[in-house]
Amino acid sequence: MKALILEDNETMGSLVKRCAESIPEIEADLCTTYSEFQQKLEAPDIDLILLDHYLPDGEGVEILRALRNNPRFDNAPIFLVTAETDRQFRLQALQAGATEFLEKPFDVVELTARLKNIAAMIKATRELRQEIGRLQEMATTDALTGILNRRAYLDRLELEVQRATRFKHPLSVAMLDVDHFKSVNDTYGHSTGDRVLVKITEVVRNRLRGIDVFGRLGGEEFSITMAETNLRGARVLAERIREDIEALRLDDPDFARFRVTASIGVAEWKSGLDPAQCLDRADRVLYRAKQSGRNRVEFWDIAEGVSS
Repeated sequence: MKALILEDNETMGSLVKRCAESIPEIEADLCTTYSEFQQKLEAPDIDLILLDHYLPDGEGVEILRALRNNPRFDNAPIFLVTAETDRQFRLQALQAGATEFLEKPFDVVELTARLKNIAAMIKATRELRQEIGRLQEMATTDALTGILNRRAYLDRLELEVQRATRFKHPLSVAMLDVDHFKSVNDTYGHSTGDRVLVKITEVVRNRLRGIDVFGRLGGEEFSITMAETNLRGARVLAERIREDIEALRLDDPDFARFRVTASIGVAEWKSGLDPAQCLDRADRVLYRAKQSGRNRVEFWDIAEGVSS
């Protein structure tokens, strides 16, 4: 972890730096002026700041306030290094965002112990955040394909509908279902079926933009939310995806090459429709595509209120 020290007395600063670097987890950098400190603040991954109170070109409490107003450091441990013991001053410094005080003159043993404890806390906090991030990803990601799972996708669809409502932008939704997928599982086994779903996911992703939302709703059923896309544009994209899937040549270790196809239903969101209604329209025309022979794209004709 990276510690940044601001101390205008180079002898004192070097002592703090040596104490910090006696702890294996800490890499310390010493600044003797506020201007140098400001430049080094641009470095990534600064975990800990030790800040002298009295400086020729800055004042510790004001620097504290500025640091706390920076989102990068709003929760970082910041030690104020001072010989000041006045209660009012210390209260002011705590209100400005000081985590703790390091008193001059230093007791090297105490200073090292304090830094060791804060290093352990930083490490534990980092590990906790990583674990929270991992759990959040597990809660929103489909384990097989790596795209959004059903719940996360529906949440994103709702956000996209809200955005389209606010900015009066077009929005379209597609439902995609792999044709005869049960036969793939029955013929080649579920592991091959899983590989098919992963491959189809890759094919679809290659066609999507960064603003599109892609999720697996369950089994062999997927959905795509196309932001800022009207029905005409959504139909073109859906047809290209269908052609890409049809062009796939898949291998099974124990069988010859085989092919899969997909059916797709497309609906454009219109003002007054909630996300569930829009998705339902796409699902209904997906069913029509299935009933009409599969490996095709069907769309909801909003003008007529029927699928076409």
